[in-house]
Amino acid sequence: MLKKVFKYDFLAIARVAVPLLAVVLGLGVLNCGLDAILCIADMPSNLRWLGWIATSLFVTSYIAIAVLDIIVGIQIYSRYYKSVFTDEGYLTLVLPVSTHRLLLGKFLASSLWIVISAAATVLSIVVSLIPVIAISGAEDTMTIVDVILSTFTDSIKEIGMLNFVIEILLAVTVLIENILIVFAGITAGATVMRKHRVIGAVIFVYVANTVQSVVHSIIQGALTPLLLNGDGRMYYTVSNIVQFVIAAVIAAVSYFVTYRIVHKGVNLE
Repeated sequence: MLKKVFKYDFLAIARVAVPLLAVVLGLGVLNCGLDAILCIADMPSNLRWLGWIATSLFVTSYIAIAVLDIIVGIQIYSRYYKSVFTDEGYLTLVLPVSTHRLLLGKFLASSLWIVISAAATVLSIVVSLIPVIAISGAEDTMTIVDVILSTFTDSIKEIGMLNFVIEILLAVTVLIENILIVFAGITAGATVMRKHRVIGAVIFVYVANTVQSVVHSIIQGALTPLLLNGDGRMYYTVSNIVQFVIAAVIAAVSYFVTYRIVHKGVNLE
């Protein structure tokens, strides 16, 4: 049943997300083609107008990426709201599946779509910059892959392998934290303000995110004077570890709040 919950939510989000992903990737390919033409040194003067088109498409691509992220986010969280707090919730809450598995299925579908949209964003940008990267690497007889790998390895050397691993763990934990805190805000808000569930969900999500930001800022501010006089890399490491712990605690509390409310039963009247 976990697979069915995951599949149903994943496909529901896909109906909106897939067309947007196609647009973003398509704009990246168009940018790549136009940039390749513009990078030709002896381009005829009658084709200079392509530069205006390339610039317009480049700006349009970033607007499309922003729209993609916003709409996918709205679709992910509205999917959770609709499947639990609208008429559809009657069907969702009587499924022969435990509350843990129900929430896990929804969380996995949400997190996977966030990763997919982020990957599409990066891919679109990289594809659009292929001609520029190729030219910058051509002088040193470097391939595009060489340029990307060189940048990657230089970044690891700068922050250290330990910090690189911690940053990956922190990024994953923050992703989990952000999804669960919105789930908790929607669940609490829609439960407390039953006559105005949507407004309640929006208000509680805003409050939850504000509290989250304040907690992170306070802890980060408290660490700064204690570690500024020490080694810069050590400060970076300790800071990331502390932020990781805070994110994990907030994620756990958010899940507990969501689980308790949903498990006790949601009043759909």
